Amino acid sequence: MISVDVLDDAGRAVVAVLVAEAAHPVEVAVRAGTPLAGGGLELTSLELMRALFKLEESLDVELDEAISDSELRTVGDVVEAVRRSQGG
Repeated sequence: MISVDVLDDAGRAVVAVLVAEAAHPVEVAVRAGTPLAGGGLELTSLELMRALFKLEESLDVELDEAISDSELRTVGDVVEAVRRSQGG
């Protein structure tokens, strides 16, 4: 079940990539506060890295700083990192 009612178009694009990288069906409502790992999307570190690389390629952004700062814990954190990289 995917519910992205509180996210804008950019947020929905991020969620689509994150969910596509999950090696299992996503059974939670996905919102900005949804954890990327335990209790949320249950992404492994490898799945998350693949998703971040896909986001960098598809949205033409660089997320290196966000990755190295380890500030990505929720879907909203990834959305914000993408927005910052886009200058927004």
